[in-house]
Amino acid sequence: MYVTGVNAPGAKPYKQGLTLSQAIQSAGGPTPFGSMRKVKLIRAGRTPTVHDLTKYTGNPAVDVLVQPDDQIIVPE
Repeated sequence: MYVTGVNAPGAKPYKQGLTLSQAIQSAGGPTPFGSMRKVKLIRAGRTPTVHDLTKYTGNPAVDVLVQPDDQIIVPE
């Protein structure tokens, strides 16, 4: 998986059961200008999705599980 818009961007090791918010935290968290309101998930063969991780309340539709080849973008 590849994470951008974080303090330590780049390719990160995939672990089964990893969620979007966990992947972002494993990459050093969002930059000071990063917005957790519009996190983009790009998955091969699918339309990119946008997730508001500030409203995560245990809902798996919001903090989805990542896959090995996902790209995660935390926008400014």
